[in-house]
Amino acid sequence: RCEPHVTGITYKGAETAYASQEVLTAIAHADIIVFAPSNPLLSIAPMLAVNEVKDAIDQSTAVKVAISPLINGKAVKGPAEKLLQQMQFPPGNTGIAEFYQDIADLLIIDSSDSADEQAIESFGLATHATSTLMKSDSDKTRLMEEVIQVSLKREEVCYA
Repeated sequence: RCEPHVTGITYKGAETAYASQEVLTAIAHADIIVFAPSNPLLSIAPMLAVNEVKDAIDQSTAVKVAISPLINGKAVKGPAEKLLQQMQFPPGNTGIAEFYQDIADLLIIDSSDSADEQAIESFGLATHATSTLMKSDSDKTRLMEEVIQVSLKREEVCYA
């Protein structure tokens, strides 16, 4: 049985793409920047491939929070886990941490993955474990409220 193996990803047009002034202003004035629990290589990296966006995020003083797309070490949906491994990232949340190590300050992981916290912290990221599965609007609201609270506490520690 033939299965394709990904050896590289190109974000065609990223080198000539640009961000709107509204996007750059929003990033510059943000208190918290949240990277949703999406596939890092297919959803997050294309945005970061736009130099203006990456530079704005790098220069921002906001707390940068990534939410892992993995629960119990596996992707909830889609090819995130498989792509990360094919692109030579370590398996599980360690690979997510490696991807975000120069981007985020904090990685939110599912409680089922709390054993990964020490490995994640070795990449220079703070961690917080909680339920990250969002089946309902109330799940989404609870998670975002928790992300905000954890981020604000992190900001107090960073700037106290």
